[in-house]
Order: sequence, then structure tokens, then C-alpha cells
Amino acid sequence: LQDLLQQAPGHAGAHCMLAAEWVSQGKLDEGEASYARALVIAPEFVVARFQLGLLLFSSSRVAMAMLIWRDLLSLPENNPYRLFTEAYIALANDAFDEAIRLFESGKANNPGNLPLNHDADLCLARLRELMKNTASSTTSEIEETGEHHVLLSNYLQFNTSH
Repeated sequence: LQDLLQQAPGHAGAHCMLAAEWVSQGKLDEGEASYARALVIAPEFVVARFQLGLLLFSSSRVAMAMLIWRDLLSLPENNPYRLFTEAYIALANDAFDEAIRLFESGKANNPGNLPLNHDADLCLARLRELMKNTASSTTSEIEETGEHHVLLSNYLQFNTSH
């Protein structure tokens, strides 16, 4: 990827792939910078926009994520990136039932990106577990155990496999 970027520094896709590699190595600042470079080159690059927003969301920078994701909300209503974005926004607003509905709808409209669907499955499993535990616990028990979503434990500690 570094060779490709030296030969074609304006290749947004290469910056996006490099960002994913950085994030998978735990180099989140480098990943964020590479996603941002991809968007500077190609502001319409949906995958880079979604992933940068997800990285920000996972880092508890929800307001910044929502700014990055804002353009995704104008995609067609059945677009999986729009639906997944809306699911994370619902999650941030503690609208768990709505988040589940949107993650499920996103998956149903996304037959071609299995890693993205897998990430949605992980979020759904954690969300359902959280809802089950919360429903069976009192508020004081939740506070004592620290059982809360805190943006799904920072999105399952940066699980971005797509």
C-alpha cells in the first residue's frame, strides 16, 4: 500500500485500505488520519466516511462521528451504510429497540459485505445481552456492577474487520 501511495498519492481507496490496516494494528491516530485523507481526496467515498465515523464513535467522540456521518443520512433509505449509521445514532441515544431494528434492516439490505454484517451481528449480540441484563437488574445493581453500554463498550474495543 505504501508503494501504491508513493506512486499515486491521490488514490482514496489506498488511503482507506491503509487506514483499515492501521486500525487493525491498534494505531488509531494513523488510521483516523488515513481515513480523513481518503475523504479529502474523495468526499463522496461512502466506505471511508462510514469507517471514519465508526472510529470516532468507538473512541467516544460521538459528536464528531455524527458530523462525519451526516452525509450518509442522505443516501437512499434502504442503503446499508445509511441504516447502520442510523443504528449507531440510535444506540448513542439509548434507543436500543430502534438500533436493533436498524442493524437488522442494514443487514437485510447488505448481501454483499459480509464483514460489515458480521460487525452488525456482534453489535446486535452485545445489545441484546445488555438489554437482557438491564431488564433483569435494578438500577442500583447496574450501577454497582458497572453494566452499561458506554457506546457498547466503545464498539467492542474497535472491532472493525471490514
